Amino acid sequence: MNVRYAQWQLPRIALFWLLIAQCFVVAPYALRMPFWVMVSYVICVVWRVMVFRGSWNTPSRPLKILLLVIALAGIYWSYGSLVGLESSMAMLLIGFSLKLIESQSRRDSYLLVYLAYFFIATFFILEQSLFFSAYMLLAVLVVTTSLMAIHLPLRTEFSLDPLKKT
Repeated sequence: MNVRYAQWQLPRIALFWLLIAQCFVVAPYALRMPFWVMVSYVICVVWRVMVFRGSWNTPSRPLKILLLVIALAGIYWSYGSLVGLESSMAMLLIGFSLKLIESQSRRDSYLLVYLAYFFIATFFILEQSLFFSAYMLLAVLVVTTSLMAIHLPLRTEFSLDPLKKT
């Protein structure tokens, strides 16, 4: 294997932990977002898994633009505006989902991790209960585990090593 390629390639375990972390972060938003936003998130996760398995291709540039236009139209239809707290969070969630599809390198995965931390912080604008605070603490642990997994060497098998090191 080319050493240069191995340096930027996202390890399998890192993608697994990124998907788990993203699910942890997105789950609380399910109660506040329109149904179609959550369905589009699930479609993006499935698409990313299929890309990783080699069954599907990453979306082309025209397809990404089309998906973005459809998402913006859906947000405008759902909220009546593209400006506002809820509509902005929906746009960020759609962008978070679409970035997952096109991410291939470690650099892309860093962006996903930092966006996950941002989503954890922004959820406190909507909810400040003790239950959600404890849940978000668990989400921070899982996101940090995914960050640790990005730095592991390339492997094919699943491991709990990143969680142990967190």
